[in-house]
Amino acid sequence: MNVVEIAPGQHLTFHGVHETKTAIQRNSFVGPISCGSCQESLFCIQGAAYCQCPLCDAKTFLFHNWNEGGGVGLGFTLDDLEQLQWTATTTTTTSSRYQNQHQQQQQYKENHHHKSPLFGATTVQTVLPPLA
Repeated sequence: MNVVEIAPGQHLTFHGVHETKTAIQRNSFVGPISCGSCQESLFCIQGAAYCQCPLCDAKTFLFHNWNEGGGVGLGFTLDDLEQLQWTATTTTTTSSRYQNQHQQQQQYKENHHHKSPLFGATTVQTVLPPLA
């Protein structure tokens, strides 16, 4: 577990890259938040008590999450958010497309079985439709 010092002697759990990506995939983040130091517009995982700016490293207190005690979330910009959402969507779409194509090929194989006149066994045609 990673911790970060927010004040002398005060340490909180730090929610890093992995937790941030998971929160983005689940649409579980808040923002925009203005960094208390550089004024950059940021987003942060839902439930964090502080947002750490990736540009200036300042920790901004999140008033709306003060009672959740959720540690320090890694801040991310709108550009980061769009890129991570696009990456997640592309990966999911590619995976779904592959699964659909595989299912179509399996169905094609099942529908094109025929009895071999020589052996009486079921064989499968070797010609499959091209992957889209």
